[in-house]
Amino acid sequence: MNRRPRIAIAGAGAAGLTATFAAARAGAEVLLVERSDGSQSNLAIGGGLIAAAGTPAQAAAGIDDSPARWRADIDAATGSTLPEGLVTCVTAGAAPALALIEAVCGDRFGLVEGGSIAGHSRPRLHELGDRSGPALAALMLQHAAALPGVQLLRDTPAEGLAIEAGRVTGINLAGRTERVDAVILASGGFGAAADLVARHIPALRGALHIGSPTNLGDALRWTEALGIEGMFLEGYQGHGHATVDGMGRLGIGLTSMGAMLVDTTGRRFVREDTGPSAMAAHVLACPGGRAIEIWSEPQHARFLHFAAYRDCISRGAVGRFDTLEALAAAHGLPEAALARSLAEFNAAAAETAADPLGRVSHGAPLAPPFWAAAVTGALAHTQGGLPIDAAARVIGPAGRPVPGLYAAGGAALGLTGAAPEGYLSGNGLGHAVALGAIAGAAAAGAAA
Repeated sequence: MNRRPRIAIAGAGAAGLTATFAAARAGAEVLLVERSDGSQSNLAIGGGLIAAAGTPAQAAAGIDDSPARWRADIDAATGSTLPEGLVTCVTAGAAPALALIEAVCGDRFGLVEGGSIAGHSRPRLHELGDRSGPALAALMLQHAAALPGVQLLRDTPAEGLAIEAGRVTGINLAGRTERVDAVILASGGFGAAADLVARHIPALRGALHIGSPTNLGDALRWTEALGIEGMFLEGYQGHGHATVDGMGRLGIGLTSMGAMLVDTTGRRFVREDTGPSAMAAHVLACPGGRAIEIWSEPQHARFLHFAAYRDCISRGAVGRFDTLEALAAAHGLPEAALARSLAEFNAAAAETAADPLGRVSHGAPLAPPFWAAAVTGALAHTQGGLPIDAAARVIGPAGRPVPGLYAAGGAALGLTGAAPEGYLSGNGLGHAVALGAIAGAAAAGAAA
């Protein structure tokens, strides 16, 4: 009888779990190694919204979308600076990856409804049922552990790669080496590694990090012995709507639905329909590195659907105010300046005056009762990573794939390019599940 191929996967986030699904369904034995209990991945601490194009959920909603259209949006956001093969395999692979997750988890992805999302020409954010990131991560982890041939090691930090004659032959754990046919690096980026952030993204040195605390740059550090250099390591996903308590984020859609931003002087400082990643630097440039986000009852009612927003309310990071005067007093804002900003904003929203900051998309004018939160700019996760080919194989310094080594998720080069403006909401998880599915199937097939 032929031996089943054995695959080690480092990291049980969106990429690692999807890779586990794909490899196990392809007949491989999988050793899934996770340094935490599984509750600290970017999937588990985020909103759980996944970008994909050409899905059944879009078709059911009458949305005409395709991988080619998504690819064009990414090229527009990044100036076509990313490797074409990477963008093509992710945009084509995300929808099949969602179908794989559906098949294993027994539920269906739906299309997230709401306002337009900066950079996306079509609605393409998906959620599994109505699950938030933590619920989706827990569900996927549960099903991964139950698959035949899968061994899950929680709270087990991997320590490096076993390399023989330029080939990856195993993964090093505490006190032992597990010999495998291939290793998939799904260990995330380096947002929690202060030394690497300072080296590659000096503008965010010391910034609040709201991503996974386990994103310590393992993939970059472990592949140094192979002479591999990461690409676009200066790229990152920022978040301009992180609550100042450092415990969460409002989400991606309040400003797109019509919220207003002012600095601590009560003045607007940026067009609010700027994407959340690029918004981080604008908010950090405000006095004290903070701003006040203000919205009304219609936005509040629509956003209650999202667990992250409800969590902000429950811990007191979001407040409700019957009058603008009460809002100004609570946040220490000059009342007259705030009133002028609101009048300016509402005139543009009502289309009786042009927006002086150039905002294009407004919701309805804001009216009491108001909702507001103090926000800051933060680093969500890094977007640079290891170069890969269309089969998610890591490319070595000679331009050839390293035998036995694959990468997905934050360990691999992302879809942002060099500037935070290149990040489009949901692309991080879309990239993670697409490459995870590709890597899992490719590793199992090659080993077999």
